[in-house]
Parts: sequence; C-alpha cells; structure tokens
Amino acid sequence: MPMPAVLGTIAQEGQAGGGGGGGGTTDPTIGTGESGNYDKAISFIGYDGSTVVFPLAFTSNGSDYSNGTAAIDVEAFAINAYQSGGTRQIRIFGYIREGSSDTSSPSWTLHSLSASLSGGASAALNTSSYNQHQDNTLSTRGYTGIGAYVNISAGGGRGGLVWGAAGDTIQFKVKAQIGGDDAINTSSGGVDITTTITYAS
Repeated sequence: MPMPAVLGTIAQEGQAGGGGGGGGTTDPTIGTGESGNYDKAISFIGYDGSTVVFPLAFTSNGSDYSNGTAAIDVEAFAINAYQSGGTRQIRIFGYIREGSSDTSSPSWTLHSLSASLSGGASAALNTSSYNQHQDNTLSTRGYTGIGAYVNISAGGGRGGLVWGAAGDTIQFKVKAQIGGDDAINTSSGGVDITTTITYAS
C-alpha cells in the first residue's frame, strides 16, 4: 500500500541533506531533519505497536511548530474511530542539529506530560528506553523514533473504546543535549519543544 502523503513528508524531512557553514557560534537545536524545514520542531505519528493508526489523528510533520511550540487540534471523532486496540502511542522523531557543538553524547528527554482525558481514557509517558542518537528521524530509526513515547489507554467498555472527547488535552515536552550543550529551542533560550494537542469537535 502506498505511504500516505503526510508520512512520506515526515520520512523525507529526516533525509534532508547537510547545510553550509557560517561564522560565529550557533546553539544546537532540535529539528525534523539534519537541515531545512523544520527547526525547533519535532514530528510525531500515532502507532499501535509498530503499526500506524488510521485515521491519522495524532500526526505532525513539524510544520505546526513555531519557536519550539505547537498547539494542534485533532478531531475527537477521528481519534475515537480507532477501535482495533486498547492502547496507542505517540511516537516522536527528530534530529539534534549540533550547531557549533560537537556531535558527541547525544541525549533525548521526554518529560512533563499533562493530560486531561474523559471517558476513562488516560495517558502516561514510557521513558524506559531511549534511542540516544543524534538522528532519530523516521527514515533512520523507524517507528521507534527517540525511543520514549506517550502511551494512551482507552476507556469505555462493551459499547466500544473511548479515547476522549472534545475539549480534552494532551501536552508533553521534549529536550535534547549534544556535545555537552543543551539544544536551545526558543528565542528566549528555552530548551523544551512543547506540544499541546486539543481534541476538537
């Protein structure tokens, strides 16, 4: 089956080639690939295990981010259309652009989950395993991305799985280091990429 366009875009972002040098000192940042669009951004895709969840509710190629922050609306109807499994994962992808730092000791951290989900649904971070690589793009690392992920469990019962309702929210943060330096992902010097997902009607 052909790869859906948005997934192809995420994979292509991870394959972007390197850029030219410049003067001065440049802070590391997190981007969706080695160079090009999008900087101070991550991409993510919703999975059930190693299988992409359709409809594509939890998905961003990085274009939603500005200055390290994204506020993304997803349709509650699309989220609740998935009835094939009781858990799903938001898998996260990115590349640590080293700037003027060296490329030693890359590390990633997924943290600060805040979730308000109705219908018995819940969310938790799974940080038991990280892929501590500079390049954790989809095209390089596969579905595991940075390794850690947001795990969402459905509520509901005999009437069907419930993943939440309009007005529910999930927020999480990602940061990284390379060469002993923090990736700086906001103009004010903040280190976090902040993602807020709101269920829309």
